[in-house]
Amino acid sequence: MSSGDAAQRLRDLLAKLESSVKPSRATPGDAPAGMEPGTHLLLYSFMLWESDPAAAAGSLSRLYAEIIDPNELRVALPDEICAWCGAHDEIARERAARVRACLNDIYRREHGVSLARLATISKREVRDYLDSLEGVPAFVAARVSLLGFGSHAAPLDARLCRMLRGAGAMDGAGDLAESERWLERQVRASESERIALLLEGWREHEPKPRARPAAAPAGKRAGAPKPKQDAPRPAPRAQPRSKSAKPGTPKRPKKDV
Repeated sequence: MSSGDAAQRLRDLLAKLESSVKPSRATPGDAPAGMEPGTHLLLYSFMLWESDPAAAAGSLSRLYAEIIDPNELRVALPDEICAWCGAHDEIARERAARVRACLNDIYRREHGVSLARLATISKREVRDYLDSLEGVPAFVAARVSLLGFGSHAAPLDARLCRMLRGAGAMDGAGDLAESERWLERQVRASESERIALLLEGWREHEPKPRARPAAAPAGKRAGAPKPKQDAPRPAPRAQPRSKSAKPGTPKRPKKDV
């Protein structure tokens, strides 16, 4: 499939989603007390990375119930962050380690956990700053720069890329970084925020993999031949008794010559 065909299918998909999917929101709610809005957006974007809006909102809500301010996250261990978010899978552990590394990098640069200074620099500088933070995936950097600071971006992670390619609406020639650049070229700057949130809402409609039934024991599977049973062995034949021996009387041992 050519890049032009993928672009047309992307336009067709977006037109279909417009009438069937509710767009997501930049964040599930306002920043809590003591949390700067840019950091709030950053944390939710981390939760949404390789996830979906409902799961991300739940993780962030559980996290906020356990901490007072983002400094607690900065000094917490990744296992503690996983426990606060209520997830312990491989992606959750990687996410927790990345969040911790990112917040510590922000603290070293800003002498506090805040992205407020980014409002004073250019949009290009905002994206460069976010991309350079330790542990930040390109999806998170693109999403924060788009929804927090008005940059032209197309947030794309492996999950969304897989969905788009499955629908034939993504050029499959490059890696994730090249695919992000391709998607960004297909979307006008004035529409990038609306389309990003529409695609996020689409994540909720991704078919969940069906659980495989437990394997039946050997010989019990449907259509499997029953194991062959060995034929019963005949009882051993009784040895004939000597005519000279009386019933019930043991034979005398022969004397040595």
